[in-house]
Amino acid sequence: MGLQASGKSTFYRERLAGTHAHVSKDLFRHNKDRNRRQAQLVREALRSGRSVVVDNTNPRRRTGRP
Repeated sequence: MGLQASGKSTFYRERLAGTHAHVSKDLFRHNKDRNRRQAQLVREALRSGRSVVVDNTNPRRRTGRP
């Protein structure tokens, strides 16, 4: 979690891409329920035995909670 343009996605690409699934709301902007889709992708990755990076900007506690 971090501010926009703080290097979250770059950190993932440089250090974790080979070992972790990447879930980012930025990748499904046109989805009506982005929180639901994010949770679904995280569950799918974990069920398949993969570690997961959730790459989001959550400046408020309320929006970061899910």
